[in-house]
Amino acid sequence: MASSKSISNYPEQVLSYHDSVLYASDVALIEQSNWLNDHCILFWFQVLEYDEQVWLDNESPGQGSQQYKTVDILFLQPASAFMIQFLSANELLIGTEDNVFLTIKDKELVFIPVVGNADMNAGGGSHWSLLVYHNEKFYHLDSSNGSNRFTARSLASRFISLLSNVKNLNFLTINSAPQQSNSYDCGVFVLANAEYIAANYLKSGKLVFPTSDAHVVGKRKQMLQVIARLSAE
Repeated sequence: MASSKSISNYPEQVLSYHDSVLYASDVALIEQSNWLNDHCILFWFQVLEYDEQVWLDNESPGQGSQQYKTVDILFLQPASAFMIQFLSANELLIGTEDNVFLTIKDKELVFIPVVGNADMNAGGGSHWSLLVYHNEKFYHLDSSNGSNRFTARSLASRFISLLSNVKNLNFLTINSAPQQSNSYDCGVFVLANAEYIAANYLKSGKLVFPTSDAHVVGKRKQMLQVIARLSAE
C-alpha cells in the first residue's frame, strides 16, 4: 500500500508518466495533506487520460467496461491553462498539428484547471478550481465559495478565442459544488470533480455534477496507490 510507505523510501524522481514527472517532494504534498502543485494536478489528469485501470476501478460491479462510451475528452494540462491566461490566441495557435490548442475546437468535453493569483513570471498560484467546457458552455466548480470566479470567467473568455465557432461567453457557476473544509484540499477537489464528471459523462452522455464530497474522500490515498502501482511497472 502506497499510503503506508514513508516518503523517505522514494527516490528523488518517483515517476515519469507520459507528460508528467513526480518527485519525492510532489508525492509528499499528496501524502502529508498539503496544497497540491501543478505536478500533482498534471499527473492525475494524465492518469485519467491514459490509465485504463483507474476507469475500471470506477465501474459499477458486474457492468464491465462496456458501460463507457467513446468520447473525445481533453484534460488540459495546467501549463496549457496557464498559457491561455497570459498569451494571445495568435501566439497559442502557432505550431504543428500536435499543438493542443489547435485541437481544442474538436473536443466534446474539456476539463480546465484554474489557478487563482497566477503570476506570469513567478508561476504558481493560491487556489485551484475546475472549469468544464461542453456544448459552447463553461461550468465552474469552486470548492472555496467562488474564490476563483473572476479568474475562471476571464480564462473562459480567453478560451473562446481558440474556438472558431463560438462567439459569446456562456459561463455558469455550479453553486451546488461540494466545498472543502480546510485550506489545502482545493486541488484534490479539482481532480475528484473532473473524474466524477468524466465518469458519469462516459456512462450516460450527460453532465452530472457532484453535490457532496463523497467522491473526494480517499482521493489522496487512491493517488498514492496509483503512484505505487505505476512506479512498479
